[in-house]
Amino acid sequence: MKTGIKVQQSSRDLFILLGLLFVSGFSSLVYQVLWMRELTLLFGATSYATAGTLAVFFGGLAIGGAVWSYRAPRVAQPLKEYAILELGVGLSGILYFSLMFVYAGIYTPLHEALGDIPNLLLLAKMLLAASVLLPPAILMGGTLPLMSQYIVGTRESLGRVGTVMYGINTLGAATGALAAGFWLPAWLGFNGAYIVAVLASLFIGAIAWILARRTPYSTKYPPASSEQMTKGKSSPTSVKSVSLITPKLIVAAAVSGMLALALEVLWTRMFQQVLQNSVYTFSIILVIFLAALSVGAFIARLFTRTNISSWSVLSFLATLAGIGALATPFLFNEFTNGMRYLGTGEQWSLYLFSVFSGAALVLFLPGVAVGSVFPYLLRVAQSSGEPGKVLGRLSAINTAGAIVGSLLTGFVLLSAFGLWRSIQLIALSYFLLAAWVALGNSRRLIAVPILSFILAVTIADPSTFPGVRLKGSEKLLASWEGSHGSVSVIDLKGSRRIKVNNYYALGSSAAIEHEQNQTFIPLMPHPSPKRLFYLGMGTGITAGAGLRLPSQEITVAELIPEVITAGAQYFNEYALGLFTNERAQVIARDGRNELRGSSKRYDAILADLFIPWRAGVGNVYSRDHYATARDRLQPGGIYVQWIPLYQVTSAEFWTITRTFVDVFPQVRVWRGDFFVDKPILALVGSVDADPMNTGVIMRNGRYLSNRPNLNQTTFLAVTLPFYAGNLSESLEIIPKGPIHTDNDPVIDYQAPISHRNARAGKTEWFIDRQLIDFLDQLQSATPPDVDPYLSRLDPAARNFVKAGLSFHKGAMLKHMGQKQEAQYYLKNFIELLPMRMEFKTRGEGSSTVEQGE
Repeated sequence: MKTGIKVQQSSRDLFILLGLLFVSGFSSLVYQVLWMRELTLLFGATSYATAGTLAVFFGGLAIGGAVWSYRAPRVAQPLKEYAILELGVGLSGILYFSLMFVYAGIYTPLHEALGDIPNLLLLAKMLLAASVLLPPAILMGGTLPLMSQYIVGTRESLGRVGTVMYGINTLGAATGALAAGFWLPAWLGFNGAYIVAVLASLFIGAIAWILARRTPYSTKYPPASSEQMTKGKSSPTSVKSVSLITPKLIVAAAVSGMLALALEVLWTRMFQQVLQNSVYTFSIILVIFLAALSVGAFIARLFTRTNISSWSVLSFLATLAGIGALATPFLFNEFTNGMRYLGTGEQWSLYLFSVFSGAALVLFLPGVAVGSVFPYLLRVAQSSGEPGKVLGRLSAINTAGAIVGSLLTGFVLLSAFGLWRSIQLIALSYFLLAAWVALGNSRRLIAVPILSFILAVTIADPSTFPGVRLKGSEKLLASWEGSHGSVSVIDLKGSRRIKVNNYYALGSSAAIEHEQNQTFIPLMPHPSPKRLFYLGMGTGITAGAGLRLPSQEITVAELIPEVITAGAQYFNEYALGLFTNERAQVIARDGRNELRGSSKRYDAILADLFIPWRAGVGNVYSRDHYATARDRLQPGGIYVQWIPLYQVTSAEFWTITRTFVDVFPQVRVWRGDFFVDKPILALVGSVDADPMNTGVIMRNGRYLSNRPNLNQTTFLAVTLPFYAGNLSESLEIIPKGPIHTDNDPVIDYQAPISHRNARAGKTEWFIDRQLIDFLDQLQSATPPDVDPYLSRLDPAARNFVKAGLSFHKGAMLKHMGQKQEAQYYLKNFIELLPMRMEFKTRGEGSSTVEQGE
């Protein structure tokens, strides 16, 4: 075995030690992914809560690295202490379950006490997150310094051996991100996946303990000679360094961490513009980024063998990182042909392949260049002290820089400069870092990053790329960049629409009647809709419709602040003054978390049209959320869950339905329209079983229509055709299957696959024949004549319900080309509803529709 290993370990033992580093990286990323998700559910999915949680986790790693950078050289048995730390990670991970149970109990009182002081509430959330994350994160941060103290032999071996250790640990992290993003939660649930990570930590600790007991260890290090600390050429015994970690090393470590994490944020945002943006696609970017960092560490190791000045090599690598960062916008725009939606028409397996290959083509080589900078710092600093001390302190500084980079990018750079200019600024920062570290080594070498800097601000300037892709006659009215995504307002032939990340439309002024119906239809039979809560805002048109009722209070919770800005500036008139009316409050908060944190009760809670396959959306379809919402209803209150049938298959529809009826004793189904291309349904849940009251419909109808002179029959004829049936009286039509919970997120992992396969024609949306069959079964199981919800209606009014089914079936059959059968149902509709009524059957500007090509 080559020199540099302190103990003459067998090849088998060394292989096991490196394997432990791999598994440690694996478990760390599984922990991180699961912690971030669980704490997001508890504290809210706002960017501030997420960023605060991330800062606490990385802060713990930095603290651990700093603490054990001092301890590692003084520990008599570093491998044994490493084993203790890993066992401690596993045991503190077990404690996590009990702590989360306690915090769930105190969260509502905390939220109510501090809810009016957002900054203080955020601080309290961060302190709670710190009590959960800091103990295991600090222990994690100490593992790499201890292992490097044990494995690395002489100081001069740190660059060569430390880069390998860092690369293997990061490769394990990439594998952990892949497992946590694709398989573990889907197979085992989040608790099961968490147990896997805990068992992995305990396994690592046990194996390390066994090895430590049978292997002798010597702490004697030869001190670095004055010759080694002054020579400028690198060799196994010659390093240009000093006996301490210098300010220059500290700055290089901090800045490299800051720039690397800034790029991860920016690259993720870049691909958000063209991807499905499900739980899978976010994981893909993280996996590629970590894999590239791992390869970058092995590339850095190759450079440790050169005889060139180590600072000169570091300058060269930083320059390559800047060039790589600068190249990504050009590679991205070339690969996506100007931000076209990726993977159109591809089934799931092909879509995954195209996204993986495309993201790797754009990001991998630049990521390798970025990933080589920090590991090579180990080579530059290797004679600054003992291996554990050097690696621990530099990794702590690098991690602290990473915290600054992620927060600065998410909350400052993107909003101030936009995506392309921010990437350019990061590339320029790499060139400045390269020039700075080359000072005092090579004047000719300084010219390379300076020349690159000049080219980056003149010829290779990515800021000229458009931030929003426009199609056809679309015109951009305004756009914003924020921590949650890019938001734009588009004009299309005189109508306005809001888009998030280019391809996710939140609604349109062209669909004003249909968006208002999402309030009108479920609230028409409500006896006293005085206090309303809207989960999600879109354009604000749906929530604004509630102002027509004599509501005392309307609360609208919208996750993305820039969407509120867009709505207030461009949709206030369409939303009936929602953003200026004193009865309405529009808040930039996580709606699910707002309901959980408040003890307020509402007469109606209305959930927007949420596309199930989008990342994080499964949270508002879960049984846990529905149970919280049920507890926030006044007596007689309703929860309204709108479902975009044109974006769900039968699998998602029945999962949502099973979950909903598992919580609400009374569930009715209402149509939102009679569209044949983009139909929507509402599940209206309540605890009480009060029958429909015709007097209430007439009273609410007069408010909502602004036409007080219409008679009761007219209001019934307009309203009742939208009623589809009583699901709580027809449970036998619901097929058996899973329900969606926070722990078992069926929809999060099922819906993205269904979405791609439906776009590829491998499966079908829940429209056409599937929808006809469901509506038929629903009304056949509990016909209007025996439906207890309709018990107060006379036979003529019940015929209006039957007429709605006949019209909808006729319209869909006609759309499917079965004109003769369609004619029968349309004729039946006229007989059941002997009034001149018109229902539109084609959708225009429907909200929350993917606008991919």
